[in-house]
Formats: sequence, structure tokens, C-alpha cells
Amino acid sequence: MADVAVFGIPHPEWGEEIKAVVQPRRVPPGDELTDELLAYARTRLARFQAAGTVDYVTELPATERQSSTSRLRDPTDRRHQG
Repeated sequence: MADVAVFGIPHPEWGEEIKAVVQPRRVPPGDELTDELLAYARTRLARFQAAGTVDYVTELPATERQSSTSRLRDPTDRRHQG
């Protein structure tokens, strides 16, 4: 993976759930890659800490210094871009 952002999104029952947004380096995204990423995370994290959904983007937004603080919000939420 070239880059990954992980954050909480609203969930009607639990309040929040974990979502991952992935910028693949070479592998084209698809169900097989999604299953592999989720399985990998679940072997290393508690169930409530692992992402429940994965979206793919061609590029994640970043500051000039590539600061991780630019990824504190959902990078796919267009309300915060601009």
C-alpha cells in the first residue's frame, strides 16, 4: 500500500465504526484485496479496533510535509476539502 487513512464513521447501532481508506501502490483494488486487508487487520487488532469497511482512492490528501495531521478527518468527506 502507498498510504492508508483510518478513522471512525457514524454507525446507527454502535455509535461509530472503523473505516479504512487505502491508496494502493500497484495492486488493483477489489474484493480479494479488501478481504486480505481486513483479515490481516483482524489478526493483529481487537475486533472493535479493526476496520469494518475499506474504500480505495487514487491519492490521499496530505499537507506539504506529508503530515499525518491532515488525515485526522475522513479524507473522502468533501465537506473538509478545499
